[in-house]
Amino acid sequence: MNFSTIPLLYKVGITAVSTVTALNPLSTPTHTLRNTAKSKQAGIPYVAFGDSLTTGSSIASCLDNRKASPWGCTETPTAAVPYPDRVARASGYRYTDSPEMYKPKNLHDSPVDLYRSGIWGYTIKEAAQSGSNHWMSQLEAISRASQLVTGSLGINDLHFSNIGKWLKLYLKPGADRITPAVEANISANSADFDRLFTALEKAKDNGASVIVSLYYNPYDVDKPSCSELKDIGSRIVDPLDSELTDRAHQAGFGVADFRWGFQGHGAGSEDSYVFGTECSVGGLLSSWFSAWAQGGDPKKAISIAFDPHPNNKGTVTMAQSILREYNNAD
Repeated sequence: MNFSTIPLLYKVGITAVSTVTALNPLSTPTHTLRNTAKSKQAGIPYVAFGDSLTTGSSIASCLDNRKASPWGCTETPTAAVPYPDRVARASGYRYTDSPEMYKPKNLHDSPVDLYRSGIWGYTIKEAAQSGSNHWMSQLEAISRASQLVTGSLGINDLHFSNIGKWLKLYLKPGADRITPAVEANISANSADFDRLFTALEKAKDNGASVIVSLYYNPYDVDKPSCSELKDIGSRIVDPLDSELTDRAHQAGFGVADFRWGFQGHGAGSEDSYVFGTECSVGGLLSSWFSAWAQGGDPKKAISIAFDPHPNNKGTVTMAQSILREYNNAD
């Protein structure tokens, strides 16, 4: 079943992981697993909700099938270690990447502590309006959390990966058209954010530490040729992060800001923390024409070249941010 029952990451050679990622080891949380009893009353020790950023998959690797996988992608192993797995491992939570153990029939007697409910391509609207089907719904899982909840939603409602759409708006002369469009979308989804944060408040009432993660700009690169996409990324991400931050602070939740860790490490950088390799308008055009000339799918080629999902360096950075906030929790 590929279970991890490792209590602390440093005990199994965290330095080896750090060598691969060129990052510092994950810190050991001051919080430890307090209750491993499995019952409906005990709840789920750690719930990691969200979208594709929690899955460890890349656009090139994801085999999209929500019926076969609770995370939406069926490839094994994933392109990167999901950041919730890293948090769980460092925190002493037992976890598995086996979809079988996530089936409702197996949850009651499950020997694992992490319920990783993030789904590839998931939107906050889907989360707010979805009931249980093949897998436990995200809001249900959140409301049953007993010790820790991490995650965020909202970026897919903005169609962040539709680079062509945002570039067209960006290149129109005159005032900024992207920020107002993003703010209008967030406002339209206000009721869905309300439902999400109501579930998070229920987790807090259960005694869980709630940490809302903020979205990073995957095109944050210090290159003049990438300035357009870097600017577009910020205009999309920053209003959403402001909304998540305001709501988190009002509810008394922790906030893990992923943006700082990814600064200068976006697609196209020499030390990238995402799977994408391109960050310029010229790169967009060359990816399109290269795929077209070879009889491939230009749209897919562009998606892979500008893939915003975190690689192993990225998921380590995300886990570090979560663990720092978790250590600061009361």
